[in-house]
Amino acid sequence: MTNVPNLYQGLENIPNQYAAAFIATYREAKEKATDPSYIPFTKTSLVLHGSELVRYGISKRELVLKNFPDALYTFRARADLPNEILSDGHFAIIGKGKGKYAFVRIPIPNRFRFPPAISSERISDKTPSWVNPYMGHDEQGMLTRIQTNDLIAKYLGLTSTFRLQSHLRIGVKNYGQVEVDELYVGRATNREVGIAVEAKNEAPEDCLNVSQLFGAGEALKQFFPPNMQKHLIGAKPDTSNRICLAEFALVDHPAELTQIRDWYAFEWD
Repeated sequence: MTNVPNLYQGLENIPNQYAAAFIATYREAKEKATDPSYIPFTKTSLVLHGSELVRYGISKRELVLKNFPDALYTFRARADLPNEILSDGHFAIIGKGKGKYAFVRIPIPNRFRFPPAISSERISDKTPSWVNPYMGHDEQGMLTRIQTNDLIAKYLGLTSTFRLQSHLRIGVKNYGQVEVDELYVGRATNREVGIAVEAKNEAPEDCLNVSQLFGAGEALKQFFPPNMQKHLIGAKPDTSNRICLAEFALVDHPAELTQIRDWYAFEWD
């Protein structure tokens, strides 16, 4: 295309407006970065490139400020980063302060998939039968069933758990705002443990991922006392409507985040 800056060359072939804006943002940020494994960018830069792509006739719909959370979520949970970015390696997108983010290289793909087989257990659902017709089958309905049936305690082998709060929004030092889907305190024989739950819905492409799990872990470490044992749990229903749980490591860098407890599925009698 004529009169289009080099930064945007070739992006007319990218059908997804979010992908085109992310590629432009990555190109610019990569040129400025001193470390290719840590590439900072800002909310402002992504929105600006989204607008410029429209101005040059490359994209038809502007990526405005109110679209930013959806664009960010797309490449954390719903889709892999564009191939041009992945050609440099796998990356997590993490917060670095208000309106500040970074592409951080990780050794594994950002999104976690179910393994071919998951161990399972049938349990008696404690949800009252008269409630079932009104229960949602989305992420929120799943979280309610997890609480009602004390599945976190069953999975971790605790005596019991108590849900402290849902959708806790917390400002994390040197990271920015994090929303924790569920926050629990658990009880073992003679101690308490802190638990954060990152949840996804049943859509196969809505995946637990390094980017969001790392942020939830940072919030978990800040919320509970340093000497308290903590667990970072991922929750997602599969296509059979089973509730599947996995535990992930609490780490100091996204590249260190791994799954540390096998997937386990709960299904109903």
